[in-house]
Amino acid sequence: MSEANLTPCAQELYGWIVRREGAGGKQKIDLRDFRAWTEEYGETPCREREILEGLRQLEEFELIKIAKTEVTLDVKPAGFGKPALGERPNPFRLVFLSVLSSFAVGLTPLAVGLAFPQTQPLFLTSAHPWSVLGETDTGSPH
Repeated sequence: MSEANLTPCAQELYGWIVRREGAGGKQKIDLRDFRAWTEEYGETPCREREILEGLRQLEEFELIKIAKTEVTLDVKPAGFGKPALGERPNPFRLVFLSVLSSFAVGLTPLAVGLAFPQTQPLFLTSAHPWSVLGETDTGSPH
């Protein structure tokens, strides 16, 4: 066995296992204990994926033999966060919501325009219709 072929996590895992009970016997270990140990005392903390890969390597090099695999799972309910498998959104509902939101966005400027009174009059008021041209009213008939 060449330690150069093992990942650093696998090397630490093997050393941790041997230090616990020695080599040559059956041991029951909790990988959470090893993970906590690497976080506190190890050179670099090992993640769960690295620990599982390390176990695979140790078994591949026949340094350990896994007698049985026990897995503890925390299962979340199916309605937690994501829709259930095979459940797709209704396409008619998506089209309806898209059209409704587009209509609402189109009416927003109209509603804002009607809600606020205009600050400037629409038409300029003047005494004489031709006074906007700048001529003065002399009072003479044309």
